[in-house]
Amino acid sequence: MVHHTTGQQVCADFDCGETDIYECNPSVANCRCLCDNATPPEVTGLRWSTKVQYFWDKVPCATIYNAYRQLAPLTNCGGVACSYGPCLWSGLVASNATDATVPLVGKVQFYLVTAESYVAEGTMGFSSVAPRPNSSPCATPPPSP
Repeated sequence: MVHHTTGQQVCADFDCGETDIYECNPSVANCRCLCDNATPPEVTGLRWSTKVQYFWDKVPCATIYNAYRQLAPLTNCGGVACSYGPCLWSGLVASNATDATVPLVGKVQFYLVTAESYVAEGTMGFSSVAPRPNSSPCATPPPSP
């Protein structure tokens, strides 16, 4: 249980995750989770900690994360890639993953991570002209609240 304090009011969190956004009202006996109807934003801060493990910044309203891997080069579809790769891992609870796959000589693979909430899977990010399409979404249904 996480407690949030507004003035003298202590709000108990029974159904929202640690990274959720709260609205605490001192005249009400509890907090309201602002993530109940929200799609998570873009995942940022993807970086490698070892040759096989990568991690990212936690996202407000996320209940799970999905990881995608694509082999370069990408096919251009009007300013954005046609695909950013198939689902590699779905339903990740922690903000990290491991992939020991070694790309073929002379090839490059890249990774994208999305956040998912009770409502929907968040964006893969944006190019300079449009949102990145998710042509192979993970088959993870949003968890129930």
